[in-house]
Amino acid sequence: MTFGERAYEACKAKGLSVSRRLTPSEWKETVQLAFDEAMQEIQDDQKPPSISKREQAELFNALAMACGVNPLECPSAMKKSIAVALADIRSVSPNLTCDEISRRARAYRNKHRDWPLTPASLCKYWGSFSENADLGRTFAAVQQLEPPNWKAVMPEIMEGADPASIGYVMDTLGWNKLSDTMRGTIRKRLAAQNLE
Repeated sequence: MTFGERAYEACKAKGLSVSRRLTPSEWKETVQLAFDEAMQEIQDDQKPPSISKREQAELFNALAMACGVNPLECPSAMKKSIAVALADIRSVSPNLTCDEISRRARAYRNKHRDWPLTPASLCKYWGSFSENADLGRTFAAVQQLEPPNWKAVMPEIMEGADPASIGYVMDTLGWNKLSDTMRGTIRKRLAAQNLE
C-alpha cells in the first residue's frame, strides 16, 4: 500500500467516524498521523532485533576485550566509543555473537599487524573480515599462481637476513602470504635474470 492510499483510507475512516466531511485542519491532522505511523513502521523495520541487557553487556565486553580494553576500568569516553561501534556493527550484523567479534578481531590483527585495534577501526573494516569477503573475487585474485623459480631469488632479495628467516618465508608463509610489493619485487628480479 502506498502512502497516498494509506492517507486516503485514514481520512475516509475518520470521515465515517464523525459522519461528515473533514475540515482542512482535521484532514491535515489525519494525514500527519498516517505519515507518523508509516515512518514508525519504517524505523521499526530498520532497527536490529532487540536483545536483553545481559546479551548487550556480553557483546560490549567482548568488543572491549577484543580491543585490549578492560571493560571494568574504561572511562566514559571509551565506553561511548565502544557502544557506538557496537551499535554500528549490530546494524549490519543483527545476529552478532561474541565469537564473531573475536574471530573478526583476530582477522584484523593478522591482516593489519602494525595498526592499532580500536572499536572504531574494527567497525570500519568489519565487512572486509566477513566469512564471505572473497565470494565476489575470482580464484586468481584470491590465490595467485607462484612463478616456478621464485625461491631461487629470495636469498638475494632478503640479503642480510638469517637463513632461518628466509626458509620461514619460503616454506612456511609461501607465495600467497607475501605482500603485493614483495611479489612484485620477486617478479622483477626473475624477469631481470630471465628465470621467469
